[in-house]
Amino acid sequence: MGKLTEAPSAGSKWRGITIATASADPRHDLFRVMGVVENYVVARRTGCFPFLTTIRDWHREFTPAGRAALKAEEQ
Repeated sequence: MGKLTEAPSAGSKWRGITIATASADPRHDLFRVMGVVENYVVARRTGCFPFLTTIRDWHREFTPAGRAALKAEEQ
């Protein structure tokens, strides 16, 4: 695993990078971090049920969403 570039924090937006987390529809591709508690990340897609994963697994499956992705979600 490479160097962690950004730590998940409450309210931050992330994009799925694995087959299990990526979506063909860009509106459903973003995940919002609800919180980080004792090395676990609580996150969800808009309108979906929250899920829990370890920070180590989080960095294997997600990457920070860029500004372009956040602007597209607002429209």
